[in-house]
Amino acid sequence: EVVTTAIDDGQSSDLLLHDDENPNSNGSINNVQSGAGLSDHNKCWRTILFQLVASSILLVATVLSGTLIFGTLGRTPQKLAVLDESCERAARHIKRQNIQLLALDFDLTVIDLHTGGRWKGTPEELSKHVRPEIQCLLNSAFNQKIDTAIVTFSTQIDLIGNVTGQIFPGQHIPVHGWYTANDGKQAHLAKAINDINAANGNKNISNDTTILIDDDKRNIKIARKDGYLTVRYDPEADNPLFLVESLMNMNSQ
Repeated sequence: EVVTTAIDDGQSSDLLLHDDENPNSNGSINNVQSGAGLSDHNKCWRTILFQLVASSILLVATVLSGTLIFGTLGRTPQKLAVLDESCERAARHIKRQNIQLLALDFDLTVIDLHTGGRWKGTPEELSKHVRPEIQCLLNSAFNQKIDTAIVTFSTQIDLIGNVTGQIFPGQHIPVHGWYTANDGKQAHLAKAINDINAANGNKNISNDTTILIDDDKRNIKIARKDGYLTVRYDPEADNPLFLVESLMNMNSQ
């Protein structure tokens, strides 16, 4: 997000004309009018200069944020290569922060729509809605030996498992669904952690080594209060790099 500050042109004109407007000045009315003309000329150039500077800042910030890189310009192989490298860096970073589990919401997070737990199509059709940045991030997490899980209120657990199986062949991503929504994703997260620790005696995953990625603000708030690390995925943001940038800025508690 770029914040620009408007310049008070009226104040700038006052500064330029203060000699002519001084009642003790010897200047005539013609001198004041001449000074005003010069002020307008300078003000015009200053306005153009500030616009150029502001445009340059906006362009740089947009490129850095990834909006221009991806946005409405499509996802070419070159741009996806940028995303792949960013995901790898993010995965290495959270690994150094001792993050052991990535838990992701499904609707509007892993995929770009909300099924409401009532998807009537095939897993193949639904798999087309998996976000490229999520696919990229999870592949990088696999490379770093970071555990993953899906935590969702959907009851279509088998469907979600089929979708992840198609997108990530050879990888097993546990799907923890259903449960009540009264306590956010806490039951899902606890089950995910307990199952992984029970199956792997050498692992000791805990709340503060787990990241929840979810589009729902309430789920994020509840998880954060319980000691989990969180990243809210904004489904309205047309910026695939937002997620990896958020992870790169994350430090474990």
